[in-house]
Amino acid sequence: MNRDERHRSRDLRRDERRDDRRRARSERRERPPERDTETRQRLLEAAAELFADRGLDGVTVRELCSAAAANVAAINYHFGDKLGLYTELVEQAIQVMRRSMSLAPQEGTAEERLAAYIRSELERALLARPGSWVSRLMNREVDAPTPVLDRVVREAIQPRVDYVSRLVAELMPCPVEDPRVGIAVANIHGLPALLRRGAIVERLLPRFRVSPDTIRVMAEATTRFALAGIRELAKERLTVRPW
Repeated sequence: MNRDERHRSRDLRRDERRDDRRRARSERRERPPERDTETRQRLLEAAAELFADRGLDGVTVRELCSAAAANVAAINYHFGDKLGLYTELVEQAIQVMRRSMSLAPQEGTAEERLAAYIRSELERALLARPGSWVSRLMNREVDAPTPVLDRVVREAIQPRVDYVSRLVAELMPCPVEDPRVGIAVANIHGLPALLRRGAIVERLLPRFRVSPDTIRVMAEATTRFALAGIRELAKERLTVRPW
């Protein structure tokens, strides 16, 4: 592509963006409020599946609007831009994760609370509704980070890490900043993280079947394994600090 062609291409994209903004302003004046709400919801529903499957950069604005049967300017009108739409969906996913974290037990012994947490994490990993866009979107965000990853870590992941870190520190016992705590926390979250990767589990464990008994046995075994590891780590004095 020569210089003149590049300039024409750039001017064309600029004109398209200007036309999109004009259409958005026109729709804002003309569209009844109830139509606005319906279009916004259709965009969210269509984008949830597309972003969960292909990520932020794998979907175009035109594809999103086509899937939602919406005008090409609708995303600018409702969300500012494609990233704004994606951010809205990530916020919904974060709220789902925060609600589940709010159920984490605050009473009982540290062993009981850890056992309950491990079981809840395994249930969340294994009993997620098939095709759930929330878990798929979060996996996609971690695999291919976007500008909202810091928010995901801060509001959805860090509270879980902090909760388990306090439990482990209480069990050792030691300060929560002790690197042995981080090692234990990473191991506790390892199995649920693996089980969320359904395609990998299907290939590694083709005969694996989810049932209440399966979850109970796995939760009990994982808890025993975690508690034994914490007890052994408590005896160690690390010669190398991983962080």
